[in-house]
Amino acid sequence: MKSRINNILWGLYILGIGIGLAGNSLGFWDFRLFFPGWWTFFIIIPCVISIIHNGFDDISTLGLITGVLLLLDAQPMIDYNVRRLVLPILFIYIGIRIIFNNPFKNNIQVKNDNNIEFSSLFNNNSYQIVNENFYGGNLTSIFGGLKLDLQKSIINEDIAINVTTTFAGIDILVPKGINVKVKNIPIFGGVSNKASKNSIPSAPTIYVNSTCMFGGITIK
Repeated sequence: MKSRINNILWGLYILGIGIGLAGNSLGFWDFRLFFPGWWTFFIIIPCVISIIHNGFDDISTLGLITGVLLLLDAQPMIDYNVRRLVLPILFIYIGIRIIFNNPFKNNIQVKNDNNIEFSSLFNNNSYQIVNENFYGGNLTSIFGGLKLDLQKSIINEDIAINVTTTFAGIDILVPKGINVKVKNIPIFGGVSNKASKNSIPSAPTIYVNSTCMFGGITIK
């Protein structure tokens, strides 16, 4: 279901671009593909998709706030330097969240469905699961790097890992013999699945549902 929503959102975005360009050709309007701040959508859209999938987690919310502020800053009709507000607002948000919840402890949040959140924002994080059952999780990396080592984890059933990377790289290390199947939406990025070479047909399968924007995912 999450993968379907992901496809719908990206499909609508690309469809809108196509309709806009078609209207230009027919003389209906003046549509511009590259407008002031167009590049901020490569930050905003993945964060919106992640929020729809996983709720308002800290990484996606901070990324969305940053993307929107940078978009406003790029608009010629706004005289004030909105970019100056990015850092203060990030600090205010983090401070409020720490006061009420301390959500950044180890950047891991265990959900009721046994899924785990792994994230990195403007930094590099590394996680390892050792001698524990792993039931899947969500990985988000924005302008940073993230490594998830599952080689010593216990995987006894098919699981799903949802991955979003924006201007970042993610490495996933899986146990030997595990099957890995990837569904990816590449936006100037991609997935390298090196684990499939040593898979065993009867072993459990890890389904990786990913969105890569100016970034890459390596599975080995």
